Amino acid sequence: MGLEDSSDSGYETSTALEGVVSRRPSRREMRIMTDEQILGYIWDKYGRDVTPSRLRKVDVIIYQRMVNRGLTSQLNSGTHYGHKAA
Repeated sequence: MGLEDSSDSGYETSTALEGVVSRRPSRREMRIMTDEQILGYIWDKYGRDVTPSRLRKVDVIIYQRMVNRGLTSQLNSGTHYGHKAA
C-alpha cells in the first residue's frame, strides 16, 4: 500500500499521507491529500481563523482545495482530525 518515493521532493510520500502533514507537501501529495490532512495542515500552520490574506503563496493551493471541498466550517469549528475547539 505504500507509495514510491516522490522524485520531485526527495522523501517518501507514504509518510506524509499517513497523518497530518507538518511541512509543505509536494504538488503530487496535494492532489491526493485527504480532507483531514488538508484541515490539519492549515490548522497547524495558521490556526482556526485563517484568511486568504494570511496565507503564504505556496499554501494558497491547499487552502483553495479546502474551500472547494466545503471544509471551511469544519476548520472554524475546530473539530477535525483530533483537534478540538478551545
